[in-house]
Formats: sequence, structure tokens, C-alpha cells
Amino acid sequence: MSAEQRLSRLYPALTARERGLLVLRAYKADEKPDPRIYHTCPSAQGAAFNRYIALLNAVNVELATVVLILRTQIDKTALKYSWLMTAVIWGMETHAMGRHVLAATKDRKLRKDVRRLMARAPSDVRVPLDLTVPLAEPETFEKGYGDETVKALLFGIHQDVRQHWAELRAIEIAVQEVAEEFGGKDPLKADHARDDRRLPAAVYDPARRRAAVRGDRAVGARRGRRRARTEAHREAGGRVTAGVASR
Repeated sequence: MSAEQRLSRLYPALTARERGLLVLRAYKADEKPDPRIYHTCPSAQGAAFNRYIALLNAVNVELATVVLILRTQIDKTALKYSWLMTAVIWGMETHAMGRHVLAATKDRKLRKDVRRLMARAPSDVRVPLDLTVPLAEPETFEKGYGDETVKALLFGIHQDVRQHWAELRAIEIAVQEVAEEFGGKDPLKADHARDDRRLPAAVYDPARRRAAVRGDRAVGARRGRRRARTEAHREAGGRVTAGVASR
């Protein structure tokens, strides 16, 4: 008995979960599932098998879209953090140079300008920053200057981190629950960002499947007969033309 014959006997005995696992394995390998996984699915397994396919589509299409959106939001939070670090460095450098200038000069106008610049730069900042500590929302701040700008950035970053953590945790729980349905197998494709194709559901109605096969065979037979008649007509026409030319 050949390997193909053994597989043909094996596929009808598969459970709905085993069929789903085979589809998952092919999908993660970026391959098309064996059509026999679908064609040999009995009607009694149709609903269960379709549920496994729906779960794979949910985590690799719908949930993957949510992950891509969340990734964009996290990138924006990273930009806020870069802006915050710029403000922190601005404050530290301004105060360090200001103290040096005040100690080195007695020019009143220069000292006044230096103090004005030091007052506008952030000063009440401690590093490293603890982003887990809740912050009070600033009521007003002078945009672009001073400690209030830093406080506003800290508040925004803190809110973003809390929200992103809750969203990531929800995604993790959803993926874990789907993995349990597949016996602990990771249901996510490694690079789902470039593939948003949905997996097909099962064709589990044997009567419809047999009718479709018969229809395909009938269409193929009609096309074959049409090609045969066309070839015969061409050959007959060529002989007649040749005979007329010879005369």
C-alpha cells in the first residue's frame, strides 16, 4: 500500500481538532492545507471544524489588525517619551550652565537673562522616572516651557502605558484561550502583518461536494469534446485546401 493510499484511509478518521491542527500547521508554514482535510470532513464534524477555522481567522486576521493598530499607538507613546527625555536634558543642561555663568559673571543684565532662561527650563525632574506612579492631571500649563510641560508629558505617558498594558494583556489572554482549543499549540502565524487572507471554512456536505465534483467532470468532458471537434475540423479543412491547391 502506497503512502497516498494510507493517507486517503487516514483522513476520514481524523477528528475536527486534528483537522484544525493540520490546517494550522500548513498555515504557519505558509503552505496551502491538503484539500483532503476538507473533502473528507464528515457532515457531523462540519460545525466543530468550522469553529476551529473561525478561531484561527479571529486571531490571525481580526486580532492581528488590533495588534497593528496598537503597535502604532505604542510608537506614538515612544515619541512622547523621546520628547520627555529632550525636555529633561534641556532642563539639566540649562541649569548646569546657568549656575556656571552666574558664578563667573557679575553683569546684571546677563545674570537676569540667565535666570530667566533657568526659570523657563524644566527643573523639578528626577531620573530615573517611575511611570507606574499615578499622576494628577495638570490643569493648565504654558505650552512649550518649564515644568508644566514635563508634567503634562508624564501624565500622558502614564495614561498610555496603563492603557497599552491592559490591551496587550487582553490580547495575550485571547491567544492563550485559542491555543488551549488547539491543545496548547500557538495559533498565531509568525508574520501575520503581510497576510490577511482568511482560511476557508469546511465543505462538509457530502452531497454538495459530490455534485460539485460531477459538475467539474462534466464541464471538463464538454471542453474535451469541443477541442476534439475543433481539431478534426481544422484537419479536414487543411486537406480540402491542399487538394484544391494541387488542382
